[in-house]
Amino acid sequence: MFRRLILRQAAAVAAESKIARHQLHGFDQRRGLHSRNKKAMEYVAKGWSAIKEVDRFIDYCELNDRRLIPLLRGAKENFELALEADNLNTHARYWLSKLHLKYHVPGRI
Repeated sequence: MFRRLILRQAAAVAAESKIARHQLHGFDQRRGLHSRNKKAMEYVAKGWSAIKEVDRFIDYCELNDRRLIPLLRGAKENFELALEADNLNTHARYWLSKLHLKYHVPGRI
């Protein structure tokens, strides 16, 4: 809120003193979606859909069923690729930890 007030005042001063608009370019606080974030979220979405597919039929089979292994492996790989693309992606960290804790997926498959 305080930052917004400062930006408004700076914009008003710039308009009054006819400072070029490009000098205030550094004050723009809106964050765009970086390309690495797009790629990471794409991997997270693929991993999340694989987890949802596991959840869909895990009640009808055993935890060590061979049909689950490719889905869990794919989800794990996608979350790890998301972390490689953007190491600060908290969604990928959350779902990877949930994959380890809920489905008992080991660190290496």
